[in-house]
Amino acid sequence: MSTTMWRHLQLLFLLFYALVNPGSCQDVLQDNATTSLDLDNVKRPSDSNTRIRLTDEVDRFFRFKKGGGRSIADLAARLKKEKEMEKQSNLMTADEASRTNLSRRNYSDISDYNSEQDYNKDNNPFKELWVQFSNDKHYVSEYNCNFDNDCKWTWRKDIANGFFITSGGKMKDGDIGPRQDANARQFGSYLILRLPLKSTEFHVTSPLIGPTTSSCKLNLFVYQENMQGGEIRIVGDKTTDTTKNSLNNHTQWLVNIIHGNDLRKWQKYDLSIGKITTNFTILLEVVPAENMTPGATVAFDNLQLYGCFAKSDDSCSSHQYKCKGAKECINATSVCDFNVDCPLGDDEKQNCHLMPYGSRCTFEEDWCGWTNADTNILKWTRHNGSTPKNFTGPNFDHTYMNSTGNYLYVDMLKEQFASQAVLKSVVFNPPPNVHGNSSSKYFNTCAIRFYLHKTGKHKSGILLQVNEITPTDNKTTKIYWSYMEDHGDQWIRQVFILPNITHRYFMHFEAKKGYRYLSDLAVDDISLSPECFGINIPEEELQGYNYWNPKLDVTPVKETVDDFKNKTYYKITTCNAKGRYGPSHSNCSRTYASSITNVTVLHDAGVSGVQKWIVPREGYYTFILAGAGGGKGSMGMGSSRGALVRTVLELKRGQEIFMLVGQEGTSACIKILGQTSNCSTIQTAKVPNKVRDILSYDINDTGGGGGGGTFVFMRNRTKDRIPIAVAAGGGGLGLSRFIDDNGHHGQEIQLSVRPYTGKMSELKSAGSGGGWMMYPGLVNSIHQAAMGGSLLMGGIGGKACYNSTDGRGDGGFGGGGGGCKNGGGGGGYAGGNANSTNGDGGISFVNPYRTEQGLSTSYVGHNVGSGYVVIIPGIEGCDCDYQCLALDEKRSEVTCVCPKTWRLAENKKSCIPIQIQMESQYPPWFVVVLIVTVFCLTVAFAVVCFVLYNRYQQQVSGLLRRKGCPVPDLQLSRLRQASGSMTAQYNPTYEFGGVITTITDLQHIPRDQLRLVKALGQGAFGEVYQGFYRQRPGDTVEMPVAVKTLQEMTTKPAEDDFITEALIMSKFDHPNIVHFIGVCFDKHPKFIILELLTGGDLKNFLRESRPKPDRPSPITMKDLLLIAIDVARGCSYLEEKRFIHRDIAARNCLLTTKGPGRVTKIADFGMSRDIYRADYYRKDGKAMLPVKWMPPEAFLEGIFSSKTDVWSFGILLWEIMKMGFMPYTGCTNREVMDLVIQGGRLDRPENCPGPIYGIMASCWHPQPEDRPSFSTIMERLGYCAQDPDVINAPLPMFYRAVSSERDTTVIRPSDSNENCLQVLPNASDYLVPNHTVPTTPDPIESTSSVEKLIPDSSNDHWETSFIMPNSKSTQPLLVDNNKDEENNQSVDKLLSLDNGATGTGTGHNNNFMVKNVPTSVKSGVSLDAGALAKSVMTPKQAKRYANIDENGVVQNGGYGIKYVSKSTGEINC
Repeated sequence: MSTTMWRHLQLLFLLFYALVNPGSCQDVLQDNATTSLDLDNVKRPSDSNTRIRLTDEVDRFFRFKKGGGRSIADLAARLKKEKEMEKQSNLMTADEASRTNLSRRNYSDISDYNSEQDYNKDNNPFKELWVQFSNDKHYVSEYNCNFDNDCKWTWRKDIANGFFITSGGKMKDGDIGPRQDANARQFGSYLILRLPLKSTEFHVTSPLIGPTTSSCKLNLFVYQENMQGGEIRIVGDKTTDTTKNSLNNHTQWLVNIIHGNDLRKWQKYDLSIGKITTNFTILLEVVPAENMTPGATVAFDNLQLYGCFAKSDDSCSSHQYKCKGAKECINATSVCDFNVDCPLGDDEKQNCHLMPYGSRCTFEEDWCGWTNADTNILKWTRHNGSTPKNFTGPNFDHTYMNSTGNYLYVDMLKEQFASQAVLKSVVFNPPPNVHGNSSSKYFNTCAIRFYLHKTGKHKSGILLQVNEITPTDNKTTKIYWSYMEDHGDQWIRQVFILPNITHRYFMHFEAKKGYRYLSDLAVDDISLSPECFGINIPEEELQGYNYWNPKLDVTPVKETVDDFKNKTYYKITTCNAKGRYGPSHSNCSRTYASSITNVTVLHDAGVSGVQKWIVPREGYYTFILAGAGGGKGSMGMGSSRGALVRTVLELKRGQEIFMLVGQEGTSACIKILGQTSNCSTIQTAKVPNKVRDILSYDINDTGGGGGGGTFVFMRNRTKDRIPIAVAAGGGGLGLSRFIDDNGHHGQEIQLSVRPYTGKMSELKSAGSGGGWMMYPGLVNSIHQAAMGGSLLMGGIGGKACYNSTDGRGDGGFGGGGGGCKNGGGGGGYAGGNANSTNGDGGISFVNPYRTEQGLSTSYVGHNVGSGYVVIIPGIEGCDCDYQCLALDEKRSEVTCVCPKTWRLAENKKSCIPIQIQMESQYPPWFVVVLIVTVFCLTVAFAVVCFVLYNRYQQQVSGLLRRKGCPVPDLQLSRLRQASGSMTAQYNPTYEFGGVITTITDLQHIPRDQLRLVKALGQGAFGEVYQGFYRQRPGDTVEMPVAVKTLQEMTTKPAEDDFITEALIMSKFDHPNIVHFIGVCFDKHPKFIILELLTGGDLKNFLRESRPKPDRPSPITMKDLLLIAIDVARGCSYLEEKRFIHRDIAARNCLLTTKGPGRVTKIADFGMSRDIYRADYYRKDGKAMLPVKWMPPEAFLEGIFSSKTDVWSFGILLWEIMKMGFMPYTGCTNREVMDLVIQGGRLDRPENCPGPIYGIMASCWHPQPEDRPSFSTIMERLGYCAQDPDVINAPLPMFYRAVSSERDTTVIRPSDSNENCLQVLPNASDYLVPNHTVPTTPDPIESTSSVEKLIPDSSNDHWETSFIMPNSKSTQPLLVDNNKDEENNQSVDKLLSLDNGATGTGTGHNNNFMVKNVPTSVKSGVSLDAGALAKSVMTPKQAKRYANIDENGVVQNGGYGIKYVSKSTGEINC
């Protein structure tokens, strides 16, 4: 049976009942007509947080009640109206559905999201509250329940499939139940029951209700789905005998029945309870149908009782607030807390707008001044919607209860256990004294309120504390700490009374991460109670308290010292003058009429309003100056205070002292909705009358004027003004939020600031404060009127940029700037700027040459209102020998002073002359002994240095004699020993990224925690061992490591290189670079401990993995590509860290394992260098360089950069594709150099995919800047790894043994220590070694990179870098000047090739084609690597590579490279 048909049957019954008993028709109709009210007809409120909803049907039935409606005609008319309302209801249902769907979280279009934001704005709970209630509806909050917060209605929670609280936002697709609560909020909570298939009755029980009146009613919202045939019974239950807990003691009656339906929407019911004389409860019983439909669901929301209790009196307790239009009293801490608690919402209108910025915040617009502490790792974040992790934080805010509202939360995923995030508020002034006065009605009324969301498996903690800023330190008081609580997915209201606070303070939230990250913390709607700021407290209770002007950090006022009682002092004021101009003579005559103060008010140009005071007698005088405060903005909030300055002058009788007393800046007209003011402004602009005019209308009359500074000055004989002291005025305040950051108050003494007028920026800017003088230069004419006048220009206050009938916004006399949209600057010795909302305060000043030293001081923002000057003459007394001075206005603090040629004794009372000869601190004999001792020590130190130097020279000479080197080489050896960055100037430090690293920064490992097992091979400095390392003594678990050793008998340079390699590797942390573990440098042999890579070096791995006709390779082209990518990642990391390796080769790469899952890592950093502070590194004289892996600029000019490693990576990539082949096989170093200079490049390896060879070719570009970066190389290799044609390419087949490939590129000479370099008679501008016959090298190739660092050709040992070994010299050798040009030409033939030149010779010794020209040792030849390379590269015409023409155009293909290819894939030299 439909609801409409049921209504019609009810009305027919009423018609019949009216004929029989017309007198009671009205009551029956009233009770039954309200049993089914449609939510679709509910009028959407303007306040989304208001829990009260009215419907058109309620109004309709109220009108029916008032109008009577007993006749049959009225009932028939009502039946007709019901049909019309049903049609309208269907239309409203469709409209309501479309609007409520906007609050769903899965937005299909961005317009849906914007619609929800618009809904939030339209339903802002902090605008004017929507009130549609009649005064006779008194809701009792104790019996109400909206399920958003804890309530006293109960239900069984210990049974499965029972009632539970949820919200529409938590519903999943396919879940049965409403998607919004009864207030149309997506995340609003409600109570839901999904009935099980087994027929069971469930019920919800109200709290115990006292005796009620006959007008008592229950108001509730019900949602039903698949409930046909079922019903909801409203049952009254009272206990007849409370001493026995038995069902027989209960009396129950049926209040009403709500029949089941399948409407699937919220319906409002207004059910009459009536008069009950005893205590009782109400039961909501859900009774399923006999043949219950699967998925039957019932939900309840907004359970409310009203009109149930007779009014007694309207009194509330001292800590309660009486709601308007109701008898209800709420806790005083619920006022201005963003939550409507009174029926009419008046608890959120109690002067809440007067609360200072930061004390009441929903975080919808901004942070309201709350900030993260900079020292913490975790951070509070302003967020809306769900948190990134499921079930660890809120899905909606508390303000709007939807996903577009903002709140603050801490994401606990990022950091480790016990990490914390600190949230700090703005600094507040202390609350009134009544908060700490236990005898006051307003004792403990200052509280903090906020909503906390705390849920998750692993608990996180939250701490709330208040920090008082005392003069000595900060006092911290803990208010709340919660760790193990889990509130579930709901916002919990927290209220805490603040302790007694007497200083400025700020609130402090601290969130601490729990054991794991599954618990985020969130807060929303933070507010302090209005009583914290003296709001809503009567004036008689406040006793003069003003939140904006508290007495801060001031010691209690003491009594005036007895010696100063009844003594004369003078106080100079503004004579009650206000505004821009100073006082007149008549003003001051009236003001000082009853005092002994006698001043003259000047009226001359430039000094009008200045008061002149004549010194009555000679002596010391204390001057206390106070600057004036600035005016307030249109909000009427905040405070701007002037500075206080104290100084002491010694004056003579008859001296003239001039004083300009600053006047307070005038405030702007108050412009707060709902308030009026007695001032008015006159807008000169055209009154807007169109929408476009309104949108572009600029309001400029909201800023207050700046306060004037108080000046004390003198005049010299030429009438020039000399400043003595200045107390700065405060800046005017603007309309925006007020934050007391002290910047707008009058500032303290700053002698370094120039005495100029402040600055102005915008065209319609407020006026800046006037200084001692005008800023030199041109001033914008528009700014002149608003700018405060400097003292030299008369100190007139600036005019506001808007007109007013009573001077609103004008700057105060003393240089205060005029207000505009923002506040004007304060006057002072240097005027305040007018660049922000509040004008800056001026700068104070004391003349150090005219005042007494040590007796001057200043205080920021001390004075409220207009300025003044207090002059206190010194007196004889206070037990002082000379004079006693007062240091404060109350004359409670005093000090003694002495005449000019005297000083105070230690007792601070007596005076002693300063001409007394002071005894020397040390006796004469002590000074003589000290001088002699220093002289002797200096001589002894010089002798020791001389002896050590001679011994060193003898050792060097003996070493040279044992070598048997010829005499000319002796000079070269001395040059080698005397220079060099690592030998003579070595310092065991290393700079990485601008940070100096020393040996002490390395991880030192105790030697007893290392155990060496076996030797792995020979390294550059000594043997490399496999070992085991215990991280702690006594550990049973050992880590396998590789230990590089330094031989005990080694040279100092080798030891330095060993340490440098450790310093370099300690700074690397990358998965593709060998991991550094630590060092053991306590004694010899020294160890470097690295991770152990069991896969061996890459070169041998590639050779062992070559495919043979009888054995396929265990790796594929994809494996080779992954190896190349690993190396590229490591090189990219080095490039990012601005390091060059200089020896990227397969032999220097190690593998974690030879099997699957291998990772390739870069090792051997013996040649790497930090290039952090330069774009390239020039080699420093070492000759051991791997030529076959080097680009031309490296072996020609000795320049190394990250592009050097790019070239080497190209060679390494060739090695990988050739399965470990030696590049340039069969070529000597000289032949390789000639080949590369001419543009020759390695050929494409067999079966090498084209894209990979393209990467090689790009790495070998002759111009370094045209080579790709490693990030680009990684990107290209990544593309190759995704190309099936590349990764499926076959590997080349090999038919010969690995041992046949010998690396003759770089071989150490047979006896390098016996090779002495000398200048041969037929040599040109380069050096060659002696023609000694080397021994045959070991046919077994070494895998160490150091074994490949010195070149070898068939007969001669050429140095691959044109540099002598260990050459450090930068001193030139003399060469015949007549031969310079000829020698240069011969060298040019060697290295600078034209397009048609071949550049090759015959024989290994003829590559340079040097003429046999006899030379002598003269200037022009340098032994330094860079200078030598530069010398051979300076011909008469520009040199260029053989494959680049005169215009710089590449001739040999896209990369400008000549490729030399053979069928074997090798280069035959």
